[in-house]
Amino acid sequence: MDPIFERIKTGGEIELPREIMKSLHLEIGEEVELILKDRTVLIKPRRSIVDEITGAIVLDQKTAEEIIDSKELTMSMWD
Repeated sequence: MDPIFERIKTGGEIELPREIMKSLHLEIGEEVELILKDRTVLIKPRRSIVDEITGAIVLDQKTAEEIIDSKELTMSMWD
C-alpha cells in the first residue's frame, strides 16, 4: 500500500482513511492499540482475548484436519 498522508488536527487527532480501516477490519468506535517504536507509531486492532483464542483455535483446527487427512498419519497408525 502506498503511503497516505494526514494532517494532525486540534487535540492531536488523526483521521484513519477508510481504506486503512477496511484493511484492518476496524469499525467506528472500536479500540485500537498504539505502539511507539523507534519514532514510529504502529496502530493495530485491539482484540479481546476471546477473539485471539478463537482465531488460534480455528488455525489449529485447520492444521489438525490437515494432519488427520495426511498419508503420514494414516501410515504411521498401522506401523
